[in-house]
Amino acid sequence: MFDFNKLMECFGDCVYVQNVNGSSKHPKNQNGESWKQHWLNSQKVWPSKCCCCNKSEETVGELVGAHVCTERNRKQYIVPLCKRCNKLTGKFPVRRDMLVPVADE
Repeated sequence: MFDFNKLMECFGDCVYVQNVNGSSKHPKNQNGESWKQHWLNSQKVWPSKCCCCNKSEETVGELVGAHVCTERNRKQYIVPLCKRCNKLTGKFPVRRDMLVPVADE
């Protein structure tokens, strides 16, 4: 599933995360925006590839604003993932700069 070359490219700039169970119960943030829009408010440009498997939207379909948490502090973030990666149950690496906190800080 994981592209070893992708992992090596982001070595040092990656963080391991895992999907948050039950987050689909909250389709919008506290401002009534989609999680994709929440992410865009910070990052400005939606990626064309999944931040986990690095496959293009043309291959995997539309990306979603997925809820993930870090292993270290359990803080929640939004990151663009394909629907397949949004269902992963284990840990996976993503680039740190692609994480947007769920709560405004």
